Amino acid sequence: MRAISQRKVFPVNNNMRLLLQSALALAAAAAFSTGAMAQDKPIKVGVTGGPHAQIFEQVKKVAEKDGLKIQIVEFSDYVQPNAALAAGDLDANSYQHKPYLDAQVADRGYKLVSVGYTVNFPIGLYSKKVKKPCAAGAAGQGPDQAA
Repeated sequence: MRAISQRKVFPVNNNMRLLLQSALALAAAAAFSTGAMAQDKPIKVGVTGGPHAQIFEQVKKVAEKDGLKIQIVEFSDYVQPNAALAAGDLDANSYQHKPYLDAQVADRGYKLVSVGYTVNFPIGLYSKKVKKPCAAGAAGQGPDQAA
């Protein structure tokens, strides 16, 4: 996937189109559930920096064409978006996979539910020296690390 910037137009393939449609549906669901559309207030969506924020900048542009205002709130960690959503400071967030959300709900008692899917970025470790995985080089085993 190419990097998305505000200055460049990027081609939208079927996967990206599905992602944008899903994110727009998430934003619309948040708008209807909070009454944001009736109040003409923007929908506040929390995202983590980098690709999630870049993708939501594109979602925001598409949504604006349909009269839906989105305010993107960017976070630099993975804990604060759920805390902000649970506190009512956000209408939705888009950055995590289901196992992480489930763990956060169980551990912190949040009353949050999944309303759709978002993009998930796999992470791999590669080495020219190490031939077999070892405990010292293994990725975390918690729900926030599950794929």
